[in-house]
Amino acid sequence: MHPKKRQIEHIKSAKRENLAKILGAYEEYYRLSFVKEEKEAFEEIEDKLNSSALVCFIRGNAQDPQCRASRLMIENLDRLEVKYKSFDIMMNNKMKEWLKYYANWPGYPQLYIYGKFICNHSIINI
Repeated sequence: MHPKKRQIEHIKSAKRENLAKILGAYEEYYRLSFVKEEKEAFEEIEDKLNSSALVCFIRGNAQDPQCRASRLMIENLDRLEVKYKSFDIMMNNKMKEWLKYYANWPGYPQLYIYGKFICNHSIINI
């Protein structure tokens, strides 16, 4: 079923050429949707990265980290007495998923310096 249509499309002729044409149109539709969503998500991520020289994406917030790894990252950054901004990935599921692609890193927390992905918490564990 096409995402913008409420009714199921019926293929009048099940010829190979017709099926290939229809499947090609769907593939192009979803490819364009993916490209558009990726562009929007990466722009949102880059806006957050440009908000400070040091940015971390964690579960929870700096005052109340919601996992051990996020807590360790915040504790280490606070111990270093550096200025940073943190963003709660649990507040925006779309950004949470796209950050994995942006950094080419599967988990959280993520630390960025001047917009470049540096590490997760285990690397800065002091």
